[in-house]
Amino acid sequence: MDFNRAKEIVSSPKEYEVSYNGVSVWIDKLHDDGKTATVHLRRSLEERFEVDVSELKAEILNPLISPTGFILVVFYFYIIIRVQFNYA
Repeated sequence: MDFNRAKEIVSSPKEYEVSYNGVSVWIDKLHDDGKTATVHLRRSLEERFEVDVSELKAEILNPLISPTGFILVVFYFYIIIRVQFNYA
């Protein structure tokens, strides 16, 4: 991806799946050189490494399959059932 796209992703309220060499990562910091970023593995905060932004790939996560989206869908159906059957 290009550096401007990485800036958009970092500042976006949406959740993106960012990968580096096929491994899911989180962008911690974009560097002032406009070419590199510090990232860490999504499941591990300890190991951070510097990568070329051009080697990162991103796609927006489907909100229905992300953990937050799933919780919202379950809550929505919970409310519908309560209203439908008058469970107050």
